Formats: sequence, structure tokens, C-alpha cells
Amino acid sequence: MCSQSTISQGRVYRPKDSQRLIVYLKDINLPKPDKYDTIQLIAFLQQIVCYKGFYDDNLEFVYLERVQIVASMNPSTTIGRHKISSRFTANVRIAYIEYPTSEELLPVYADFMKTIFSHPSFGGQLANSSKKLSQFLIELFSNVK
Repeated sequence: MCSQSTISQGRVYRPKDSQRLIVYLKDINLPKPDKYDTIQLIAFLQQIVCYKGFYDDNLEFVYLERVQIVASMNPSTTIGRHKISSRFTANVRIAYIEYPTSEELLPVYADFMKTIFSHPSFGGQLANSSKKLSQFLIELFSNVK
């Protein structure tokens, strides 16, 4: 996704076919810390965030330009998740989003189902049932927890 160039400070990676590259990392607190209580992924990300690059296998520093990292994680209290270093979290922006309530999910599911059931392959007959089916799915999911 990036092209490599050489500048006066060394090598640099830039997005190849766009102005900016966004890298999405899911569940960054899933890897288990090593015996020194370090998560290698977080240490690598901290290096990128703080120094705008990283050291490669030859210990040569490689800069990143116009690369944005977006990551998600569950709370460290969730089973299988681990606490993230405060040294890392102090250098990044954090947004916390709660799970949506059933009332918030209903219009989203209902519109989604209505779009699906309006397709000619369903004959358009089930489109009026989308709200009832959505309520059923939300109740079913709520009871599974």
C-alpha cells in the first residue's frame, strides 16, 4: 500500500495511490504481554506515534508520511484482553463508545430489514414485517447474553 523513497534523513514510506492511508487495527489489547509486561504491538505503535516511524530489521529508521492508524479494543476487564500501557494511551486520542440500547438498534435493524425484504426476490411482501422481525432479533440477542 506504500511506496518507499529516500530522503535526506533516510527511508520514508508514503501511500502509493492516495493522499492518505488509514490502517485499522482491531483488538489491539488482545496480544498477551511478555514476561516484562510489554505488548510488542503496543510498543511498535508507540514508536510510530511518538517518532513518526520505526526501526526495521536492519535497525535503520523508516519514516511514515500520511499514514494514520486507527485502532479498536475492548475494555481490559473483558476476558482475554490486557491492559494497555499508560505511556501509550497518553500519546493517542481515545473515544469510548457504549453498546447501543435496544431502542437505538430498532430503527437501524428495521431499515436494514426493510431494504432487504423490498428486493424483488422477496416479492416486496415482507417489507411491512421488517419492524416486527427486528424487534424479535433484538429480543433474541438480549436473551442470549
